[in-house]
Amino acid sequence: MFFPECHPSSDEEMEEELQTVVHNFFCNADLPSRTAEDPREFMLTAAADYLARELTDDEVKELSMSDLWHRNRRSQHAVLQRHDVGPSCLVVEIPGSQSRKAGTSQINKIHKAWILEHVGNILDSGLTGLGENSGKPVNILVIALYRAQVTELLMEIKSLINQGRFSKDILTRLKVKTLDDAQGDEADIVFVDYVAVNHPGFTAESFRGTLALTRARGMTILLLNRGTFVGYERREESIERSNHLFRIYNWHASRQLVQRFSGCLHYEILDHVTSECKGAVDYSTEEVCEHPSCGKKGHNAATCPTRRCI
Repeated sequence: MFFPECHPSSDEEMEEELQTVVHNFFCNADLPSRTAEDPREFMLTAAADYLARELTDDEVKELSMSDLWHRNRRSQHAVLQRHDVGPSCLVVEIPGSQSRKAGTSQINKIHKAWILEHVGNILDSGLTGLGENSGKPVNILVIALYRAQVTELLMEIKSLINQGRFSKDILTRLKVKTLDDAQGDEADIVFVDYVAVNHPGFTAESFRGTLALTRARGMTILLLNRGTFVGYERREESIERSNHLFRIYNWHASRQLVQRFSGCLHYEILDHVTSECKGAVDYSTEEVCEHPSCGKKGHNAATCPTRRCI
């Protein structure tokens, strides 16, 4: 089983809750709900009206507060006590995680590590699939919105196979694709990695959100950071895209379906948090901060002193 060796207790509890949600869903569901409360239905029927509206000042203020999640968070355990089979779509946020350029594309090392930890654990869990995959071992589709991240994931999977941490036949149950390449694909569980953490970019185009949320027979897990829309909601050139990502995030947050995890931002790993890092860190860089409210040279988005809440 490929799972993080150590986490702070709060993160360990959330990891267990997430795995419980996944296990509960597949043990009790024939097919996911298709009610109006399903985010996929929401995206298909209500997106146009919601995306056209500008955010209010109160919404912007709330999204900018670092304790947004902690003030509103209800344990996933409570969610499981509902009469339905559990949520079919979750958002995961790793605050401060950093995306970096790879040619004309982008990669995110912490997102990569988090996804593969959970892919390994789920594939080893003994869960069976849904729909056309009913009675067979659960399968997974990982969608990354940047091609370089797909390459990073595939290279890491190959490395884990060589290390014996993933079985040699894992690719019979696991696909890794870009969103464009995944059209027509389905899987029991789908991880959608937005990769970018500090700009909406092309990933915020509404049709991409709709496509990403309709690939799963069972459960979709989105890796989405608030830094992709907070700060862009008042810019004419990005308001529609930032509103789109806000709607996806807020739909889940309002239903207690967002989980936030910690990692070390200095070394982009998950086995300890930044505050406990004992390594020597060199902050000197020729990079220019990507945050729209900063733009200063000498640090990047992950170490920006003015945007630590993201």
